[in-house]
Amino acid sequence: MLQFKKSFITDQTKTVLIIEYAPNGFSEKFGPKLTRPDQLRCAWSDIVWAGLTVGRRNLRYVIRPDTYAYFEIVYRSTMLYTNLQAADYRPGLWGPLDTHIIQSPAFRNLDPPEKSAIAYFLSLTLTKLFVEKLLATPWLLHLDTYAQSLAQLPTPSPDLVGLGKNTKWLVAEAKGRSNWLSRRTLRRLKSRSQALIAGQKPALLVGLACYFTAQNKILKAYLEDPPVNDDSESHALALTPKAYLTTYYALLLDLLQADYGGAPVFETYQDRTFRLKAIPEADLHIGLDEQIFQRLAGDDFSLERFFASRRRAPQIEATEQITVGSDGVYVSLGERWSPTRMHLPPPERVG
Repeated sequence: MLQFKKSFITDQTKTVLIIEYAPNGFSEKFGPKLTRPDQLRCAWSDIVWAGLTVGRRNLRYVIRPDTYAYFEIVYRSTMLYTNLQAADYRPGLWGPLDTHIIQSPAFRNLDPPEKSAIAYFLSLTLTKLFVEKLLATPWLLHLDTYAQSLAQLPTPSPDLVGLGKNTKWLVAEAKGRSNWLSRRTLRRLKSRSQALIAGQKPALLVGLACYFTAQNKILKAYLEDPPVNDDSESHALALTPKAYLTTYYALLLDLLQADYGGAPVFETYQDRTFRLKAIPEADLHIGLDEQIFQRLAGDDFSLERFFASRRRAPQIEATEQITVGSDGVYVSLGERWSPTRMHLPPPERVG
């Protein structure tokens, strides 16, 4: 049974990670969070949750799903752990317990193609985090995830497709840069066309670019609600909410149902029961709300009951080490991810 340190749950003066962002083009109905520059406040567990849950193309159809799921979790979390670092505290500037995310020395020493790959993964991670926090969209998948199930992807097509609690669709473009944000990158965030998803126009188009400042290598983001190109042809994506959700949770279901890595454990946290798997190589536990697991694993999956249960589920505020997303996915980080250690370069975090 998983044990939590009391300080991780009850400490109200936790370290907060700051991601400054600049929104553009959003209407006033979205409120000040998306109509003026602001800060997204989060924890390392939020970052890891987003990186582990954003659906992207993988080798699930090539490698045995039981072992693949386990090592995909290790791979994604390792990319975040080795390439990101917390900046030094700056009392009086951001607050004594607030800090930015910066590039680690390991990231700075990568070759340019390697930096580009990591930066793109970070853009997927931040897009997932921002649409969850600011747009009530818990589910986000890269369209390439459907390469096995769609006969042909339309060209051009959006990077990501999201599904909100209100069952409305969202499409997103994600761009990542290892240095400053260029005008060329901003132009590429513009919408190419408005795809029809399951016969519906998406409720929102979002472009997100993440980048690092030139001097201090601080991670920041730019968000845009791009104009729709009404003159272009609208391509139809034959997605359904049920197939979409099945694909979204497939990696986690593979992990929790596999013998590899040991049997799952159950943890009750804030009156909800979670089925978890330990990933010692990454010093984390990941799992799923047991109600969601039973719905997806059963033969009587009902979309109506699923969305109703998600809307009723209380939001669980992240601690320094624990995040439960609106998608019901639980991530708990071990001591290796503690704020004290994440201020250090990766080789110095051991011990």
